[in-house]
Amino acid sequence: FINDIHQKHPTLTETDHRICCFIKMRLKNREIASILNITVNGVEQNKYRLKKKIGLNKSENLNSYIQSFGKK
Repeated sequence: FINDIHQKHPTLTETDHRICCFIKMRLKNREIASILNITVNGVEQNKYRLKKKIGLNKSENLNSYIQSFGKK
């Protein structure tokens, strides 16, 4: 999964990869915040930045995009 994301989006950081993994695991923002020891608002900001880095527009869903990786 990480290799697929890295090949498609080589500019993502290690933190971005971690967020992607948590999204792929279908964790909620509150659960991600607890794991990373940051606020829920911090998770939302990370997801917003990640969405911009990937190049998704406002109507596209980051969670759906991440879930689509690894499906053949």
